[in-house]
Amino acid sequence: LANNQKILQFLQYVDKSVKDETTSWCSAAVNYWAHDCGLPISGSLAARSWLKVGKNTTTPTRGNDIVVLWRVKPDSWQGHVGVYFHHNKTHVWILGGNQSDQVSIEAFPLTQLLEFRSLG
Repeated sequence: LANNQKILQFLQYVDKSVKDETTSWCSAAVNYWAHDCGLPISGSLAARSWLKVGKNTTTPTRGNDIVVLWRVKPDSWQGHVGVYFHHNKTHVWILGGNQSDQVSIEAFPLTQLLEFRSLG
């Protein structure tokens, strides 16, 4: 399969040495979008790097804030990041990259939440 050029654009914005889309790209997408909007970026392909950008918020706003989740286990290095869309008592909806290998809005268990981060 050929590489998706938009995904490569996201990845290479953060790391010019990336040559294919096998690298996890959720953080690359958020970096690209944040830069495009004039917001701070993490400059890293690691989802948890976003825990150091902006400030923690308990009242996230759709489209303005980001969500950082843990993957595998809460204290692992692995995570997921995307743009906040909505949440209820059990789930948070995120607009993100590398969700089912595409840009989409998907729900994740709120129990995986590390932080809502305000970039503005």
